[in-house]
Amino acid sequence: MTGGTGKPFNSSYGHDYYGGGFHVSGGGVEIIDCYIHANGKGTPKVDSGTFGGGIYHHGEELLISNCIFADNYAWASGGATLTEQGAITFYNCTIMGNDSTNFFGYQGGVSVANNGDQLLVNSIIRQNGGSQVGAFGPPYNAGCISAVEYCNVEQDIDGLGVINSQPLFTDESNGFELAPNSPGKNAGDPSIEDKDGTRSDIGFSIANWNKPDKVTDTSLHALTVASRNPDSGVAVTVSPADQNGQADGTTQFTRDFPKGTEVTLTAEQTVGANRFKQWLRNGVSIGTDPTVTVTMDYDRTLRAVYEAGSQSPDIVSQPVEQTVAAGSTVTFSVGATGSEPLTYRWRRNGVFLGPATESTTLTLRNAQPEQAGIYRVVVTNAYGEVMSQAAKLTITEPKLPAITKFQTEITVGLGQKLELKVEATGTAPLRYQWNKDGKPVPGADSSMLVIDDVQASDAGSYSVLVLNNTGATLSNTAIVTITTSIRFEPPTINANGNLVLKAKGPKNSSVTFQFSYDLETWNEQLTLPLLNGTTSFTIPTKNHGKLFYRLKLVE
Repeated sequence: MTGGTGKPFNSSYGHDYYGGGFHVSGGGVEIIDCYIHANGKGTPKVDSGTFGGGIYHHGEELLISNCIFADNYAWASGGATLTEQGAITFYNCTIMGNDSTNFFGYQGGVSVANNGDQLLVNSIIRQNGGSQVGAFGPPYNAGCISAVEYCNVEQDIDGLGVINSQPLFTDESNGFELAPNSPGKNAGDPSIEDKDGTRSDIGFSIANWNKPDKVTDTSLHALTVASRNPDSGVAVTVSPADQNGQADGTTQFTRDFPKGTEVTLTAEQTVGANRFKQWLRNGVSIGTDPTVTVTMDYDRTLRAVYEAGSQSPDIVSQPVEQTVAAGSTVTFSVGATGSEPLTYRWRRNGVFLGPATESTTLTLRNAQPEQAGIYRVVVTNAYGEVMSQAAKLTITEPKLPAITKFQTEITVGLGQKLELKVEATGTAPLRYQWNKDGKPVPGADSSMLVIDDVQASDAGSYSVLVLNNTGATLSNTAIVTITTSIRFEPPTINANGNLVLKAKGPKNSSVTFQFSYDLETWNEQLTLPLLNGTTSFTIPTKNHGKLFYRLKLVE
């Protein structure tokens, strides 16, 4: 792919072009065996230009393997590639000589923006303008993650198996083929192997492209089926039969199919004491089920990989992605089987976090934004190792409590129920402490303060302190007024036929019963204490006549 300018969109500069060579929107796309060269155009603020000189990618996941990016150009970001709001993964790629201008940062190599993720494995990223592996400048770099493993990068960057050395090509102008003494030889991910069965190299060259060595008809493609552990003798069923009427075979064998044929292969579940582990396609894992289907769009090499019995580790439950507020406690966990003892070594963005332990969990207390990233765990025993799937940790900035509703004036009658309530927002969990007249109320630690039987002493100034792990917010003052009153309860007749008058009022005070015959002249009958807020007075029925009673509160 060469000479492309990208998909045009109107902008204040005329036209912006997204993806000089490829514009990829959505997920489930793979780009394999491509030479992406001299795409992109433009000068910033002068004429139209390109975002993502070689590839612009937006949304979900894009896999790129066995590709070369050279001499691509973007005037905004990502001379080779730019990914936004999606994930891009590179396997066995060479990315050299790409460039961009300094526009919100200078990223001539591979770049991400706006929650984009990029992972590079077994790749060479050198001699690009500006950063080799980078992100768009603020504020467009929010949520971006870059991880590098077993790569040769001309940049100070952390990552498992990363080197920064001259790659030593046999002839750079002839397809980036590594010289025999290159530091990238047999230095790639040890779980991926080259077609010759050795540990994978770092980078990719034109010489390694899939080239048919048996098929002369360009409409046909060769499917080579191999195995490992054992390296031969594995029976594999193949459907349909190829152009020569051949189908099933025993590794290693080759079948020739017309372009576009969908071929289903099933390997033996067990071979002797060994059990099936995974299928590799051109050195990259494509599944752990013994049955796999591939489309013959070009020559393919599939290898059935076996492991010794059930001794090597196997992950049965993967760590899961999480989004938490800063200051929270985060726990990742993994479930694995295999011969004991199993050890676990966790890593973030390709960098191990410490030595191997026997713990299946990783706990981060008081998690902070700089701890966000891609987490994986490597499980190891005496028979091998396995790496978990990626689990993304997103850490949001915490928010102070904010009080949204609080009543500041309350009047309640003596002996009635008082309810004070606060509503607040902020990063959970929220905690509460009520105060009266500036002093904490013991046990008042919820969003509501309730006093069932209000007394005069309950009047005063109330406030509530709302707290979380970020800080605290104090409410305004609520003035509580208690109306003191006394009243008759409904009278009753006792067992002796006497009239019983009942009075209710403030606790620990007294009430005087007064009587009158004409509602003008009042006489005091007697004074009684209001124990627990109530008292009663019994009038003999023979004296009841025409008589009026009233109550007087004695403070």
